[in-house]
Amino acid sequence: MRKSIPKLKTFEIEVNPDGIAVLALNRPERANALNYELLQDWISSIEWANVAEQVKIVIVTGKGDFFCSGLELPNGPSDMEELKRAAETNINLFRKLVDLLIDFPKLLIAAVNGKAFGFGVTFLPHCDVVYSHFVPKDVLHIYFQRQSIASEMLLMNKTYTAPELAKIGFISRLISKDQLIQETLKEATRITKFSFEAIIKSKELIRKDERVYLHKINKRENDLLLLRTMFRKSFCDVLQIYRLVFTDTSISTYKKRNFSNTIITIQKKSFNKQFTYSYKMTKHNLMDQPAPSNLVLQNQEGELVELKSFIGNGKPSIIFFYPKDETYGCTKEVCSFRDSYSVFSDAGATVVGISSDPVDKHKRFSDTQRLQFPLLSDPNGEARKLYEVPRTLGFLPGRATFLIDKDGIVRDVFNSMMDFEGHVTKSVEFVKNQVST
Repeated sequence: MRKSIPKLKTFEIEVNPDGIAVLALNRPERANALNYELLQDWISSIEWANVAEQVKIVIVTGKGDFFCSGLELPNGPSDMEELKRAAETNINLFRKLVDLLIDFPKLLIAAVNGKAFGFGVTFLPHCDVVYSHFVPKDVLHIYFQRQSIASEMLLMNKTYTAPELAKIGFISRLISKDQLIQETLKEATRITKFSFEAIIKSKELIRKDERVYLHKINKRENDLLLLRTMFRKSFCDVLQIYRLVFTDTSISTYKKRNFSNTIITIQKKSFNKQFTYSYKMTKHNLMDQPAPSNLVLQNQEGELVELKSFIGNGKPSIIFFYPKDETYGCTKEVCSFRDSYSVFSDAGATVVGISSDPVDKHKRFSDTQRLQFPLLSDPNGEARKLYEVPRTLGFLPGRATFLIDKDGIVRDVFNSMMDFEGHVTKSVEFVKNQVST
């Protein structure tokens, strides 16, 4: 059945008259890192290519300088439950994608156009042919014919050059970057002259015996990954990684840190810094617009209050959204607002915190931390929708602070899951500027 080409935000799909489909990861500004949307689009593109009768051969490549930089985690989980939910979502997507790749019946070619990390590398063994320009560096759970090679890469953090990987058969052929797509298309076009049915049958003969085994391995690996997220040590390790990558600007270009029994290599290159800053400073739709105020919520005392009572009226306002009461990051953020409250009070500014927690939990949290400002309960996410607070990984409640001037206009938005105190620092600067103008 002929299928129209799906329009996907993070995948670019082209099909030429010979039936060669080029699927390109299309997040070059983020090094083609995998987020929730890209994983969904990758699954959709493979499902489409599988059933589209006009597609005979599939080439997967990337836009920009990276093939794929692995899983993107722009924000950190607030507690272990959020880590578990995030892990379940991502693991289920990866499991589905890998199962589709294992069973994919048509010829699948990878054109590795740049650096590859994480799943950017583990994807490659599922391809029938791999043409590469650069060195895939980070390898996890790759099936090699030579066990010693896999062990050296997995257990000893060994890096191999592209020629070395080509020598052991992991890469089919090395091609210069400027010729990579052209040469890959040339080879694919040559193959289209053969019988399509014969290619399908030949691949079936090659892959049939290993497919059952690979499905079992895929399930077992993902089950073990999910199990590991249930341990508190894993949560602490992940949290520490987030702090290093997103809040510690003093990290050198290459530095190794030891988190419990896990050695993590962090590459703090310019593109990583760019990701951090662009994530925090991306312009919000409400910038320079009136702050939404037509909403009634309950505060920690159970009283109904109108949001508009906190906005405008000749006074600056700080409205901060946070994920969850009594979690590490949220407690640190809320207490930072508490400790700086005199600055806001002296300036006549209003501070309001909003989360989905129920009133009784807000009350306990407020009393325990001795907060001087209201916490509003937003159980249905109405305020989050009005303020367009972005979610983490597509489904976790985000952390964002809206800085509103004396006239009720949103003048700045600070959006960062892990820079807890940065929300307060930015708010203090804003209020001081409002007083001086």
